[in-house]
Amino acid sequence: MLPIAIDPITSQNPATMPDRTLVAVFVAPICACVVSGLSGLSGCTPRDEQPGPEGGSGVAIVLDGATGDWSDIEAVVDDAGDAPGAEVDIGAVRVTADGSSVYFLIDLGREVNVQVLDGFLELALDADGDPATGARRRGLDGVDISVRFTAPAREPGRSPGGVAVMPGELDGEPELGGVRGHAAVGLVIAPTHASRTIELRMRRGSSLPGTRALFAGSELRARLAALTADGRVVDETEVFSRSLGPVEPLAAPRPVTPPPRTTGALRLVTWNVEFGSLLRKPHVFARALNGIDPEVILLQEMTDGDSAAAIESFLNERVPRRDSRWTALFGSGGGPLRCAIASRLPLRPVEELSLIPYPDRPDRELRVLGAAVTAGPQRLLVVSIHLRCCGRIGSPEDETRLVEATLINDAVRRALERSRFDGVVVAGDVNLVGGPRPLELLLAGADVDGSDLQVLHPLRLDGRDGTTWADPRLPFVPGRLDYVLVSDGALPISGAWVIDTPDALLASDHAPIVVDVELE
Repeated sequence: MLPIAIDPITSQNPATMPDRTLVAVFVAPICACVVSGLSGLSGCTPRDEQPGPEGGSGVAIVLDGATGDWSDIEAVVDDAGDAPGAEVDIGAVRVTADGSSVYFLIDLGREVNVQVLDGFLELALDADGDPATGARRRGLDGVDISVRFTAPAREPGRSPGGVAVMPGELDGEPELGGVRGHAAVGLVIAPTHASRTIELRMRRGSSLPGTRALFAGSELRARLAALTADGRVVDETEVFSRSLGPVEPLAAPRPVTPPPRTTGALRLVTWNVEFGSLLRKPHVFARALNGIDPEVILLQEMTDGDSAAAIESFLNERVPRRDSRWTALFGSGGGPLRCAIASRLPLRPVEELSLIPYPDRPDRELRVLGAAVTAGPQRLLVVSIHLRCCGRIGSPEDETRLVEATLINDAVRRALERSRFDGVVVAGDVNLVGGPRPLELLLAGADVDGSDLQVLHPLRLDGRDGTTWADPRLPFVPGRLDYVLVSDGALPISGAWVIDTPDALLASDHAPIVVDVELE
């Protein structure tokens, strides 16, 4: 199924802005994946119910940045160690397929953000396995498409960034930067943050203008090369191939609804609502929220023209419940973009998380808001956050995220020292497009017992990936920008999902994450 186009979201530098993502509609319910770190999965994702990859272990590949599901898939080529001075030193490449998609796992030899390299990485693909069709590219005959990681600049004055998917005969020079067909081929990459390895998925049977159906035959052939910005090859693999099983036709999409709430659970949703769209698209947000039926809502990207009163009015009118009314808190700091929290349960502000200035700019404050939510005998600290966008690992934007994560962590600890809480939830748009360190700083020692918070790893409703943002008109591919961190023992989690229903997708460029918390 093709992604659904939605509104554009930013005018910031696109080369440093993998900050929004489109999510397609899927149907199979899943359980939450919960871990205490940034890699490795546990939980009850029904991978054994999905079609197994041809030639693999019978376990479907999930695009989540963890690589355990690749353990039984042998490398088709290994080029490690021959480019010690290059930005990327290509190592082992693994390829597999199921009836709907092809998957690659690539060792980059370095911890890098593959969508914002100084040079670029190119995957030349003979996607139908026929050297007589397509062009000759990178020493490979029959190239149907070329995938360029760190796409050419879209126009003069812009910086390179994102991914371009082009017909094989195109040479990928900057004037072709408008060719970025990643949405047409269903390209997804994980993780979004800097990593030594990347997983990617493309849809079988997809095509670009002028190409035949891609990955629809019995074999693919490919070559991977790393190049400098001026096109000099600094590392490349040998030509490799992979046999493919039969293509399975895509099933027609069915209506989907969020999973029902567990009896007695508190349902919390975190949602970046794209420049205040909550109040500007009331009908679609109301349908989405009535389907989710939450008790607590953590909002990011409200505007400084919005207010707690406006949020309360919207929710009480359009997302009502007979037994309770909504109350809301609205962030005092954050400039033009603000965080907010709304609840059907008793809600009080937390002073330590109401206004946090930057140490070097006391006139500017973080986008953060904390509240105490009373649920029966339990008192929860809930924190809505929105970290700085853009950049790559080591960039000024990434350094700002490190400062923000440290300040938020300090404020959470102070709040726990001053008042009694039975559990902690920190959630929102973390913009993890540089390194993974900001997330590590957020969770460190921030639980009620002084231990680390745990990171939830919810997947979309089909269980195939955990992306929370996309925009097919931008060069950056779908990614995971939104996170939920919770107390590791005090708050049992009965379910967590990225909600990609049609209404949720129409409402914002970010998908909401829903978490069910079991209360004693």
